[in-house]
Amino acid sequence: MARVWSKLGGVVVLLAVSVMLSAQPIDLDDARAAEEFRWGVTAYHLAQFGDAVLSFERALAFQPESTTTHHWLGRAYYRAGFVDLAIDQWRIALADGRPAAAEDADADAVDLGAAVAGRAIVEQLLAVAELRRGVGAELRPPAQYIPSHELDANQPTAYPFRRPSAVVARDDGGAYVVAFGSDEIVELDVNGAARRTLRGGLNGLQSPFDVLEVDGQLFVSEYGANRIARLAGDGTVVDTVGERGRGPGQLLGPQYLAADSDGFIYVTDWGNRRVVKFQASGRHVLSFGGRDGAFGGLQGPSGIQVIGDEVFVADRIRPSLEVFDRSGNHLRTVSDPSLQAPEGLAAMGGNLLVADTTRLLAVDVLREAWQELPGTDQLGGKLLDVAVSANDDLLVVDFDDSTLHTLSDVDRVTGGLAVAITRVDASAFPEVVMELSVEDRYGQPILGLTGDNFVLSENRIPLGPAELLASPASRRGAARVAILVESSPRMRQLAPAVQAVLDELAGALPGNDPIDVISVGADPVEEGNARDRSLRVAPFLDRRSSTARWQFDRGLRLGVGRLLPSRQTRALIFLGTGRLRDDAFESFHLGSAAAYLSNNQVAFYPIALDRGQSPELGFLAERSGGRQFDALGPTGVREVAAAIVERLVPAYVLRYGSHLDPGFGLRYLPTEAEVSMRGASGRDEVGYFAPRTFER
Repeated sequence: MARVWSKLGGVVVLLAVSVMLSAQPIDLDDARAAEEFRWGVTAYHLAQFGDAVLSFERALAFQPESTTTHHWLGRAYYRAGFVDLAIDQWRIALADGRPAAAEDADADAVDLGAAVAGRAIVEQLLAVAELRRGVGAELRPPAQYIPSHELDANQPTAYPFRRPSAVVARDDGGAYVVAFGSDEIVELDVNGAARRTLRGGLNGLQSPFDVLEVDGQLFVSEYGANRIARLAGDGTVVDTVGERGRGPGQLLGPQYLAADSDGFIYVTDWGNRRVVKFQASGRHVLSFGGRDGAFGGLQGPSGIQVIGDEVFVADRIRPSLEVFDRSGNHLRTVSDPSLQAPEGLAAMGGNLLVADTTRLLAVDVLREAWQELPGTDQLGGKLLDVAVSANDDLLVVDFDDSTLHTLSDVDRVTGGLAVAITRVDASAFPEVVMELSVEDRYGQPILGLTGDNFVLSENRIPLGPAELLASPASRRGAARVAILVESSPRMRQLAPAVQAVLDELAGALPGNDPIDVISVGADPVEEGNARDRSLRVAPFLDRRSSTARWQFDRGLRLGVGRLLPSRQTRALIFLGTGRLRDDAFESFHLGSAAAYLSNNQVAFYPIALDRGQSPELGFLAERSGGRQFDALGPTGVREVAAAIVERLVPAYVLRYGSHLDPGFGLRYLPTEAEVSMRGASGRDEVGYFAPRTFER
């Protein structure tokens, strides 16, 4: 009833303003359409997509030719998981042939440039939705890399590192560059700007060669000091491993570093022609690489990489790749007649990248097939190391030219970025907070962007620098979580195990925010807060409430809906037997459920209390960026909490001051965002309404 009166009041205000400004007859249908449109935009920015859909549909009932409303209805359908319906609306908006973002805005806010840009935005939304709707992501062509950025340390505007020997990608999109010639490690952001330099403290680093991050700790191989240094957060040396010599645990010219899944550290010991394995604590475990039967031993060990249970070591003198198990037993040799002098190695999918001094090679380690990456032989003089960035770019250091090269997939550069403004909060107008996601058109997240990568504008007028409030890295560790619990007869039998898992999750999940617990029976029911240790599962798993006809799809929809208002990393956990009913997607089909999760960046984590899981659960987990887990596994549910904490979501939040006239909260205020990174760019534009006010 409050909304009805508010809407009627809005119509009255709109009519009054119209009468004062014009003597023309008032079209009540236009006034009602404008009010419904305003409610739809407001509901959309509050993540109330069902309400937004209803308001936009009512607006179209009054004004069916509004291309802007069709555009917005498509956005609401898309975020609600109904991709096919969204595509239909965007096709209608484009078929009309008129601007898709201009005709309902204030007349003073419209110009030809705005009209053309608005249509282009809808075309972009449609192209991305059609690509992701089918198997487009699975059919993505193999990457073809082209140079997209060059950081030449000899240029006066660049940080002057000297003779880089290694590059290590950070999971936030940045990288470490180890400067052998200037005795430092430079941490770079995604744009190649130096964030900080690590020099080891009072005594400094002596010819650092490589750096490795293990469980938040940085280890540096010091070629000149014949040791491995462990650094504190400020870059000072707090501990060292090894000393000059040929005995167990001693080193002569340590170079490249690697770690396995158990946290053991491997270093190629150039002077001793071997690999040395340490615990992270520094205790020597073993050395290997000497003569072993038919294997004649390493001659010049350089790059090293651990893939699964195999250790790949480049030998720049033989030249070859030698493969060992993690106990140091030689398994095989992988080589090619064209190999020159292999140095740094990097894992990329099922391939191994090799910096072969003057070019980059990709090796299929299973088929032992070699391929030179086109164009990389033109990069420079001595390519010593390669890394794959968090954004799937290739980072390559040139030792002789003191240069860091970045190579990007040509498809990303030419296809552009998929930028989506997901929310605008104007509750404190003229202060405006904008949330947006940045991906490539296949859905690969773009991480590590800084304020320099964004250009915001309103009504095509560029704004000053916006304040970056949150980025994927800053969100880490804070998560909003909802837990679905299957309410079935079998789960009633497993009630003690369900209670144990629920208690463990409540203690392991990060942050102090409430965790919604929803029982999934014939209808989903919100049961309480899992951080309340008095919450018991028995009441909603007993014989009266549990049912063999529990409806998974309804529970998923409620669970996602509870998470949408949060700006934190969002995760939906499902505790169940692992098996779904045949009619599990009766009212909300599987594709829509997957889209509802992924289009709102909600990761899905099914945990099975019985053996085995339905393939549909795995599909939802994979499409949403989550993972499947087995409660009976060796790590229990602790790994679930770790996965949620480690997940990086490509969502950015910026704040700026608006210069637009809000028109008492009745005027549609257009806002735009453009993102550029390494030759690729993308943009989006939406609109919002300021809070309603009344003229005094």
